[in-house]
Amino acid sequence: MERMVKGESSYEEIDMLFKVTKQVEGHTICALGDAAAWPIQGLIKNFRPVIEQRIDDYVAKSKTSSTLVAAE
Repeated sequence: MERMVKGESSYEEIDMLFKVTKQVEGHTICALGDAAAWPIQGLIKNFRPVIEQRIDDYVAKSKTSSTLVAAE
C-alpha cells in the first residue's frame, strides 16, 4: 500500500493485492481478516483510476528525471 500511495507500484500489483484480500476474506476464523481486507478492497474498487494515475505520474516523473540527468 505504501508503494501505491507513492505511485511506485505497477498495475499488476493492484490486481495482486486485490486477489490477496479475496484470499483472506472469509477464510479465517478471526473476523479481523475480513476487517483488514474490506478497506483495501473498497479502495481499489472505488479509487483504482486514482491509483493508476499516481503510478503513471511516478513513471513519467522518473523518466523526466533520468532524461535530465542523462542530458547533463
